[in-house]
Amino acid sequence: AGASAGAADGAGGARASGVAGQPGTPFVPGPPYVAPTHQGNLIHVKNGCSFPLWLHGVGGGAVLMPDDLKLNAGDMHDYSVGDWPFAWLSAYSDGPQKTFIDRAELTLFPAGLTSYKLGYIDGIGLPMELVAIGQGSDCKRVGCYATQAQILAQCPSGLLSGKRCLSAGSYCADRANASQAFCHALDKPIAACATSVAGCQDAAGASTANVYNCDKAFGDKATLCAALNRGMLSAPDNADPTSFYVGQPHNDYAAWLHAVCPGLNAFPYDDARTPDDAFHACQSTGNSTQLNITFCPAG
Repeated sequence: AGASAGAADGAGGARASGVAGQPGTPFVPGPPYVAPTHQGNLIHVKNGCSFPLWLHGVGGGAVLMPDDLKLNAGDMHDYSVGDWPFAWLSAYSDGPQKTFIDRAELTLFPAGLTSYKLGYIDGIGLPMELVAIGQGSDCKRVGCYATQAQILAQCPSGLLSGKRCLSAGSYCADRANASQAFCHALDKPIAACATSVAGCQDAAGASTANVYNCDKAFGDKATLCAALNRGMLSAPDNADPTSFYVGQPHNDYAAWLHAVCPGLNAFPYDDARTPDDAFHACQSTGNSTQLNITFCPAG
């Protein structure tokens, strides 16, 4: 059975408005849940999906307890935890640590500081929302407000693997896919980069997978790697997001993800020349913190 904190959605029990999945009525999240006064660090988790999830949190030498918690559809749970650096809260769909589906990244620092990030560099299985409770301009709500059904139905052709839409980098990192056209889509612009762009000469012979993952020759080339993913090699310093993914070829997964989940990272260095999806740092009003994590906020 799932565990429930017994609290309503949002401050004062407000429900999020909007009807998920209906054209012209985008999902609008309601006010974030605010826990009663508490000591220490609190992670409030809600399962907004239509199916149960099993949660496993690990980081900073500690495992979030209770481990392998089953959270049924609509259930909520409050975890209490001490300082918890470099942590992941992972969700599984078929039992305790069975069939990984997605995860959130966070750090709980001493003195009431919460750092958190939401991105889909490896792929996306569950839309999520993260928001910390505290003071300052960086206690921001970050989220993907597509429905889980929309993610599965609209995943770019060939990238759907079970209940996850694989990122371009993850798909092409699998040697079984190395010969697929998708994993050679950027070969020509990579060759052009190596022969005609300053600072790119050592990328000769690099693969499309290296660009999708921004590794090897592109591990220290944030601007050029982002430009190649966005189809903008001719204007790598262009910071206008309306110019991204207009030219061909480009990273089809990244273009799709930015359309359905604006502002979230789809590949390493996706924040180059944009303010998107940096780590957010929220200072609490005291030495206690609260971070809300919602899986499937729009259903």
